[in-house]
Amino acid sequence: MISDTLKSMIDALDSTGLIETKHEVDKRINEMKLDKIKELANEMKEWGISSTDLNGHAKDSKAHGKLPMKYVNPDDANQKWSGKGKPPNWFKDCLAKGVTRTDLEIV
Repeated sequence: MISDTLKSMIDALDSTGLIETKHEVDKRINEMKLDKIKELANEMKEWGISSTDLNGHAKDSKAHGKLPMKYVNPDDANQKWSGKGKPPNWFKDCLAKGVTRTDLEIV
């Protein structure tokens, strides 16, 4: 809660003064955030904590493992694709030649 003194000071400001004060407050908040980020980064380094430890992505990806392969290149059986993400060039080339997705599916 702000004090009565501070509230009186804010009430006395015109629009320009309020805007300038807001910019100063925003600047100070950003400085405090940067200080806190540095402090937390140092603590994380001390404890050996990474950002993936915090957000859990590493655990999630390991839990799911690799995706099963859905398509295979008929010209090179070592080239496979799960069907997720950007299609590989061999897949696009096959489609351009008139081969259907179904023809490329691993049975």
